[in-house]
Amino acid sequence: MTRGRSFLLLLALAAGVGAYVWFVELERDMTAPDTPAEEVFAVEADQIQEVRLRSEAGEESVLQRTGDRWVFAGQDGVDVDPTEAASIASGLADLESQRVVDEQPPSLAEYGLETPRVTVSFTDAAGTERTLLVGNRTPTGGDLYAKLAGTPRVFLIGAWLDETFNRSRFDLRDKAALKFSRDAVTNVTLTSSAGTVALAQAGGEWRLTSPEDAPADNAAADAIVNALSTARMQSVVDAPDPAAMGLARPAVTASVTAGPTRAVLEIGGPAADGTLYARDAVRDLVFTVDASLADQLTKTPADLRRKDQ
Repeated sequence: MTRGRSFLLLLALAAGVGAYVWFVELERDMTAPDTPAEEVFAVEADQIQEVRLRSEAGEESVLQRTGDRWVFAGQDGVDVDPTEAASIASGLADLESQRVVDEQPPSLAEYGLETPRVTVSFTDAAGTERTLLVGNRTPTGGDLYAKLAGTPRVFLIGAWLDETFNRSRFDLRDKAALKFSRDAVTNVTLTSSAGTVALAQAGGEWRLTSPEDAPADNAAADAIVNALSTARMQSVVDAPDPAAMGLARPAVTASVTAGPTRAVLEIGGPAADGTLYARDAVRDLVFTVDASLADQLTKTPADLRRKDQ
């Protein structure tokens, strides 16, 4: 009997909380002043020169535009993923206030804005700085509470923007495992348990140059270049131990010559979740890659020789 009463009390409590959210919070959300959507920032995406993000996890990132690319401030050689940068710049330029919730809120805590979950600041070409503060989702989940720094007004923005602005540093970085121009590749050398094979390209035709000289299968050679050019870091290792990660004696090494650029990828032992440790030997950067990449780069001369020879 006691157990039954406890269950009924818990059920009543849950119903009460649900009713509060539905009839109080939702009602307030639905009955807020009905104002048309309006532009938050009068700025073009290509005028944004610097963006500063603080994610929900508290991680801070500063992105700076340098010519036609974006880089992390203070981190030489670390590029920002151009798609991520474009998404953030467009998100700010196209940002609209869906509706004003409160012009003079007595408290920001109820909106999650007393200590904002996410902060996005940017500086435009004129040197003007503006900051967007992002709080909680609305009870319906379709919007986010937001405000501008220095103004009291609380308004709504689309909830999908959380995926645009609430980004970690790894989310934002360019995750290419190697840096080279795919169209400029002339030579590839692979060393693995299958031995060492070398390929050279001239006039769109590939040849095996080691351990034998023979016409190569163009599709097979192109597949290797494609695998290397599209390889992506799954995570970055901040304090690497090359010996423990199998990188002192890599299981697979791939070197690429593309014009004046030489890129070298070394693949070591197993990491977590089906990944392997790897290193860009030129940048001395250690990260993880999908384990399937090692299989794609383990080739014998027979795998790469033209089959009609």
